Amino acid sequence: MSTANLSPLLRFSKFNKLWKLEELGKFYTFKNGINADKEQYGKGSKFINVLDVLQPYPITGSSIKGRVEIDAKTLEKNSVAKGNLLFQRSSETREEVGTSNVYLGNETVTFGGFVIRGKPLKQVNPVYMNYLLKSAKARKEITTKSGGSTRYNVGQGTLSAVKIFVVDSDNEQQKIADFLTSVDTKISQLTEKHHLLKEYKKGVMQQVFSQQIRFKDEDGKEFPEWGNKRLGDLTSKVGSGSTPKGGSDVYVESGITFIRSQNVYGNILDLTDAAFITEDTHQKMKGSQVKPLDVLLNITGASIGRSCVVPEQFTEANVNQHVCIIRPKKDLDPHFLQLFLSGYGGQKSIFQSQAGGGREGLNFVAIRAFKCPFPHLQEQQKIAHFLQSIDRKIEAVAVQVEQTKLFKKGLLQQMFV
Repeated sequence: MSTANLSPLLRFSKFNKLWKLEELGKFYTFKNGINADKEQYGKGSKFINVLDVLQPYPITGSSIKGRVEIDAKTLEKNSVAKGNLLFQRSSETREEVGTSNVYLGNETVTFGGFVIRGKPLKQVNPVYMNYLLKSAKARKEITTKSGGSTRYNVGQGTLSAVKIFVVDSDNEQQKIADFLTSVDTKISQLTEKHHLLKEYKKGVMQQVFSQQIRFKDEDGKEFPEWGNKRLGDLTSKVGSGSTPKGGSDVYVESGITFIRSQNVYGNILDLTDAAFITEDTHQKMKGSQVKPLDVLLNITGASIGRSCVVPEQFTEANVNQHVCIIRPKKDLDPHFLQLFLSGYGGQKSIFQSQAGGGREGLNFVAIRAFKCPFPHLQEQQKIAHFLQSIDRKIEAVAVQVEQTKLFKKGLLQQMFV
């Protein structure tokens, strides 16, 4: 890091002071937290732990869930006051070690042994300083100074020696802090909106499949009453693929898409890390060739029960033994079926039907035996279209969240030296 005085790329108008290279120890004195006995936890004073430090928003009294019982002298010695910084002392990954946060609560709290407290030695805007310490250059300073091999650690001396570029204008510090806080507020609002939309969809699905919500045909007439049928009676295929002879060694750079359980994700077919097999291998595995509008269901492992519909414009693919192909007949809408499988009723059937002597897994006999609600095809389609419209809103908000996070990341790179 250069020792020259510099200015950031992005700056508020009327501010022109150069930023100075300083050691963090000029602004803060550091101390490790307390290590209490097991029986002391769960009662007493509020207690900041690593999870509190890693949360994406400032720490407040209400956000702290942990407690520890300590005497008044220990609390005074290890107190955290408003404006103090907290750092993650140890991590399994170098990327997280030394992550900072700021305490903005009004009540006195304490902190744990895996956390380091930064207590200010001089006047400095704590929110500004916390954002500065999350910038790429500051993080690199901290992580490259960390020690360890299987676990990475920072100490009080490490943090004191971290070099950062700081502007000594209180007004500019406040401007930066306020602006970045407003961006974080936007991220928080969008994240909450995303959560509420997902909960709304969950509630609507429960009402739809319990028939509290019904749809009508184009003439405003009610559809016939729902039936229930075995999934095996509503499908022309229920079966999975297999691992090609030679396993992953037969994968090629390009060719026929080979779908694995990690590609069946979040109710969509995610092919960002798809594998590929040759046309010859694909032809040898005709029984597991995928067609457009097939429903794919993960049948083993931690992702059991995840499902998606193969897009209508999809060309050709194959699947491995962890993914089941369910091919609906013409009177069962694939999107309706996928919604059922991902909802309460489908998930209940999946988890009640697991087999394999303690290993998570579904067999085809169990899947064919699932009792599937069976409305009129047009009502199935209306249900699917309605819930898909909610999915589009959920996805749009998710994109906004990611875009705002990227915007913030760019700001951290440009608003700090």
